[in-house]
Amino acid sequence: MRTSTAKRLDCVAVIVKRLAMRILFLRVAALAGLLLGACFPCRVSAANDNRLVIVEAPGSLVSKNAKERLRASIEKVVEGQGIQVVPQKILPEKLLRCELPGCLPQIGAASGATYVLRVNARFAKETFKLTIELWHTDDGKRLGNEERDCPICDEQDLYAAAGDLTRGLLAAAASAETSTTVKRVPTPPPVPASAILAAQPVPRTEAERRGNGAAYAGLALATAGLAAVVVGAYYISVDGDRTGKNGYELRDTRKFGLPMAIAGGAAVVGGIGLIVWKLWPASASTSATISLCPTGVQVAGGFQ
Repeated sequence: MRTSTAKRLDCVAVIVKRLAMRILFLRVAALAGLLLGACFPCRVSAANDNRLVIVEAPGSLVSKNAKERLRASIEKVVEGQGIQVVPQKILPEKLLRCELPGCLPQIGAASGATYVLRVNARFAKETFKLTIELWHTDDGKRLGNEERDCPICDEQDLYAAAGDLTRGLLAAAASAETSTTVKRVPTPPPVPASAILAAQPVPRTEAERRGNGAAYAGLALATAGLAAVVVGAYYISVDGDRTGKNGYELRDTRKFGLPMAIAGGAAVVGGIGLIVWKLWPASASTSATISLCPTGVQVAGGFQ
């Protein structure tokens, strides 16, 4: 015996549990994901791909423990600047203490690093001498060089000095790259005043407002349609299942689920259509210009 109507709506937990056990739901979910993925592509900002590797100068002379702590202090500053530190174990031993700039191409190829930070540290009793250089692997140029001598200092002062010098080198390099990028931007030629008066675009603020409203309406329609498709697919999938206290009755929910799924699919298509229409580039023929001529005013272009 089939129940004549679906008197009770299952709770969300039951719907999710039963849908997860149905192959039909998995297919519908995959289709919905493809539709939404095609309409709303994720725009992820490009991650910072700068990488830096730390090497030692041939004349560096510190203990193994001090070397590790010195490197840790530098890595903390580098990562704080949003630059990835390449582990030293990636490089062969001969490249960790090679002469720069001769081996920069080999270091860049082996590590994929954009920058090479060479550390030359000497510590004896209460005196240290620290030199840090920043190199660019692509063009083989030294971006900066910082030194610090301290006649009466301990190892903690050495680690702090390494962090300060590294921070200054990275800041100077970033500032230099920014200024270079700004200089490369071409300056547009000055526009004559006659040209500005000759062509003035007709304002389309009202059309833009309508377009934004269409995009929001399309998003809401597609979301509601997707929800209707999911619920309809659920009721189609549970059609014929046993219900009631003793399980003698069978669900008759297909007649509810099928119209919901069809209507939801139509709503999704309609919403996608509205969004595509809003995002579609405007035709050049829909713009209008007004020109001042010796004999009068000339209006050219297309109108909506």
